[in-house]
Amino acid sequence: MKADSMLVEILDDGSLKVSIDPVSAANHGSAENLLKKVIDSLGGEVTTTHKHGKKMHSHTHKAGQSHHQH
Repeated sequence: MKADSMLVEILDDGSLKVSIDPVSAANHGSAENLLKKVIDSLGGEVTTTHKHGKKMHSHTHKAGQSHHQH
């Protein structure tokens, strides 16, 4: 069985790029929680690009609420 993985890169501008392949059902909730905690602690804008090219944008507020546009 292939392990689930995330690749985190720190870009030249200081932003983070996280690349994720499909995550197993057993680890999906943990992966989502980890990403939410990272986003909440860093704040700012979040841009999501699915591997099939669909682009989404969201941002977080200090209260930790994430607003997504699909």
